[in-house]
Amino acid sequence: MIKKLVCLGIVFLMIFSLAACQNNELAQYKTAAKTNLETYTESKGQDNYTVENWAIIEGLVAEGKMAVDAAADKSGVDAAATVAKQAINAVLTKEEEMDEALENRIKQDYLQEFGRGFWFDRFYGLYSGAAVFFIPGDDTAIKTAIISGVEFSYSHGWTILVWKDGSFYDLEDIENIFDAGILTQNDIERIGAIHVVANNENS
Repeated sequence: MIKKLVCLGIVFLMIFSLAACQNNELAQYKTAAKTNLETYTESKGQDNYTVENWAIIEGLVAEGKMAVDAAADKSGVDAAATVAKQAINAVLTKEEEMDEALENRIKQDYLQEFGRGFWFDRFYGLYSGAAVFFIPGDDTAIKTAIISGVEFSYSHGWTILVWKDGSFYDLEDIENIFDAGILTQNDIERIGAIHVVANNENS
């Protein structure tokens, strides 16, 4: 009987030790993930962003760290870190931002071409002078389109409008946009990544 109790105690001790080891390993994994997130963010370069956008990035880092801490396992840690990095990547740099003068010019161009005021829901950035806007439509059906291999989807109808040098283009007319040298494949992938993050934020 005593031998059985001793053996049982040893088993419990081994289980407890294994659980403690696993918990310690997970804690170390989380610490490494948070350090990596900080390093990744620093590599973006604070000077490349406006004060407002860098504050957004700092908030995303803090949220990412909390998500990492809340993760139950390593795969959860990886997922939390990936989501945080995707959100950080979607924040526009100074070069991608649109100033008030340019916005007013685009609104004036739109009024002249279409005879009505220009309204947009999201600004997706500047790409070598090409401004990209997301405009939701009235159609309540889900719309999904594959544009140069990148999926764009939204719960309603939508248009992604591109302005360049006074002219407007529909992003779905991508061949003409490419032919005119207005956007590149890398631009499309960047716009697609921003679109995904924006959808997640509004879901």
